[in-house]
Amino acid sequence: RRAALAERARQEGLASLVDQPPPLFSTHVSAELLQWARQVIGAQAPEGVAAASLGMADRPDATVLLPNIGVPALVITSAEDTLIPPDATREMAEDIPNTDFEIIEGAGHCAHLERPAHRGLDVQGLGPELGAVDRRDARAPERVGDLSLGLALLRSCGR
Repeated sequence: RRAALAERARQEGLASLVDQPPPLFSTHVSAELLQWARQVIGAQAPEGVAAASLGMADRPDATVLLPNIGVPALVITSAEDTLIPPDATREMAEDIPNTDFEIIEGAGHCAHLERPAHRGLDVQGLGPELGAVDRRDARAPERVGDLSLGLALLRSCGR
């Protein structure tokens, strides 16, 4: 699927993706957000979209590393995510020790855009055991430690 998308982007450009974006949002998406997404997609270089698609297809499966995450985690999914269904995300959450799992209703794959005010989308709100991290602090990644690894793994995992 990703290879076909890459080939289509290279051969035809991004007009078809602009006209019919991937299923990134829920059925409740606002017209304004959908229009914004179309503009963002249309502003990308076709070769960049192709490379990103192939990169996602070729990435190694990191799910075997999930049990090694050594910090409290909050795994979030969306009820209407059709790209990574909630059941797949739940399975990943079950592999991580000390994890809370939350489903955001009324959002699709890009819940951070559809429901940005949702409490689970604020990393600083994960709990006092992580400590307060000022995102503007250049030392923030080293102060967070394993949290960075955990978030990176969650972003890269997919079944």
